[in-house]
Amino acid sequence: MTFSDATSLRSALEALATSEAGEGAAEPTAPRAGRKLAFVYTGQASQWVGMGEALYCCEPVVRAVLDRCDREMQQRRGVSLLDVMFGRSGAGDLDDPAWTQPAIYALECALTALWASLGVRPDVVLGHSLGEIAAAQAAGTFTLTDGLRFAAARGELMGALGSDGAMAAVYAPADRVAAEVAEHNAATAGPELSIAADNGAQQVFSGPARSVRALVARFESEGLWATVLPPSPAYHSALVEPALDDLEEVVASLDVSAPSCGLVSSMTGRPVDPDVQLDGSYWRRQARAPVAFRDSVEALADLGTEVVVEIGPHAVLGPMVLMCWPEDAAQPLSVASLRRPPNGRPADSAAPSGFVEAVARIYESGLTVSFDGLFSGESRRRISLPGYPFEHRRHWVDGARRRRSAGGHPLLGTRHESPRGETLFSAEIAASEPAWLDDHRVFGRVLAPGALFGAMAASAAWWGGDGSIVVEDLQLLSPLVLPDGEPEDAPEPASRNLQLLLEEGSGSSQRRFE
Repeated sequence: MTFSDATSLRSALEALATSEAGEGAAEPTAPRAGRKLAFVYTGQASQWVGMGEALYCCEPVVRAVLDRCDREMQQRRGVSLLDVMFGRSGAGDLDDPAWTQPAIYALECALTALWASLGVRPDVVLGHSLGEIAAAQAAGTFTLTDGLRFAAARGELMGALGSDGAMAAVYAPADRVAAEVAEHNAATAGPELSIAADNGAQQVFSGPARSVRALVARFESEGLWATVLPPSPAYHSALVEPALDDLEEVVASLDVSAPSCGLVSSMTGRPVDPDVQLDGSYWRRQARAPVAFRDSVEALADLGTEVVVEIGPHAVLGPMVLMCWPEDAAQPLSVASLRRPPNGRPADSAAPSGFVEAVARIYESGLTVSFDGLFSGESRRRISLPGYPFEHRRHWVDGARRRRSAGGHPLLGTRHESPRGETLFSAEIAASEPAWLDDHRVFGRVLAPGALFGAMAASAAWWGGDGSIVVEDLQLLSPLVLPDGEPEDAPEPASRNLQLLLEEGSGSSQRRFE
């Protein structure tokens, strides 16, 4: 359970108490040193204005990484990367690849550093297209600054390709989409369509915008779900080839090291061999070849991965990982580091993000978490809570419930004689006593019905006598509202003392009451 203030804590506890899970408190799985963890890095199209701002405000580790990236980008372009990410003063368009790619890279590196401050480090990393740059940085292939320079240059080169390209997604088997693409290319002159990504159940293809739209229409006519993706360069198609020479030169100017942890290549779908150099030639091919995400996920399963943490601005890859996971392997726990608010950017940019919930799920899975690194920039007081389910024991002082008594009569209560000869009846009534009173509700409140007063008057006049009773001139001047909603385990419900005063008969057959 996570909360940010007393109100959210109270709401979470109430929800827990009323749920089936409230019957027993959940305990975290015992930590296991051998539990295999993978970080999966999201690619382009996961960005949103304001992403990471909440963590930037409250987490010094995130702030340090993003500030370093911001200084680098200001030197490179004279514009603040943070201003673009957080939507400040119209500094730039976050959906422009020139800004999208360094922004996603910077945020993913900040999230990697934040997890590391909690003692959570991956055994293997995987990145989807653009996300592989941040995955390589996490594996020690790039320094933070070199990776940012590569991501910024890649974004600039891709953004300068022109706007005649497009991408589309279709839910269909990979072989069928490949066959349709090949058939379309055979019948069309000019630049060809390409498979951009094999995401398992979903396939992505790219190329000239006109051809992409034509193939989408064809898939839709066959009853398949297909859609053109938001405007972007035609990644992983022939249209990106003019940028590949410059892209290779950029990487050649950087210091590239061998991975220090397992790295699954999104290009081959297999773990990178120790003798493979992630040099400019590799990244040139990685930008052109389709993303083999399905094969990459199967590689994670072959490595025995038990927990998958998505590193990125929003939960995009987590569901895809589970859909691609082999049926003969136990599905992993999938956790998203961040989630985009349902209604876009939160009203309070400093409001807690989904990261705390992600930490809670990681801890419950049995991974060791160093909580000293969480909220390290804030002053907090630790409160020790029991590590076992709370005992539910009542401590009400049991007392005898008052019972109405009137010689067995259910309405009048106790009879008292007045010195002046009047008769007084006194009874305790509540919303649930008599039980049928609860059926008489007006706008949700329990009201004593008028028939109750008439019946009481008739019963009192009939007391000890015979014959019929007629009630005349009965006036109800104000309603009797009974208290409702008292604690169920209270020793006695809130009630009202209802008294009926009957005047002594004076030889007349009529008697007044109130």
